[in-house]
Amino acid sequence: QNLADVRDITDASRYPHVQTTGHFLADRGYLFDEQFHDGQPGIRMIAVFASDTDARLLLVDRGWLAWNHAPGTTPAIPPVASDQTQLTGIYAPYPGSGIRVGGNPLPSQTAWPKLTLHVDPAEISADLGRPVLPRILLADPDASSGFVREWTPNVMPPERHAAYAFQWFALAVAVIVIFIVLHWRKVDNATK
Repeated sequence: QNLADVRDITDASRYPHVQTTGHFLADRGYLFDEQFHDGQPGIRMIAVFASDTDARLLLVDRGWLAWNHAPGTTPAIPPVASDQTQLTGIYAPYPGSGIRVGGNPLPSQTAWPKLTLHVDPAEISADLGRPVLPRILLADPDASSGFVREWTPNVMPPERHAAYAFQWFALAVAVIVIFIVLHWRKVDNATK
């Protein structure tokens, strides 16, 4: 689908595959830190794209890169195309984040790309001085891109839910047994 047709989609269960044309803002971008792939630490590179069909900017998740934060190192980020580009990918909601600590780190950084632990569209929009679209584009896999692009949700499998249910059920049984044993003793002591 054309991005222009679904750019303001509100149905959270839809993840349309879209295409758009425009150009990257090569001097802007964000390193979404603390991202893991196969147990290895790294970043996801969030690029800024000016689409031909919307005045708002489109954030593009270019994919994952390994980076271990060794002192004096930065991730080796492949450059973006500087001319007119056609992009295709999954138009998805922004990634969730855990507990926020320390406020917004973007205004205090002067070098690009900026490092962040949260992809917050309001904070990024304020940082760029322009509005951004309500979703992010997860770029289609491309072996020559230099990025790992595996767009699978990182969720807890059903087996883990069953294990937690069993754990809580066992705890409830143990509490009931302890309650009965303690009260049984009280009844025995009261009758003597």
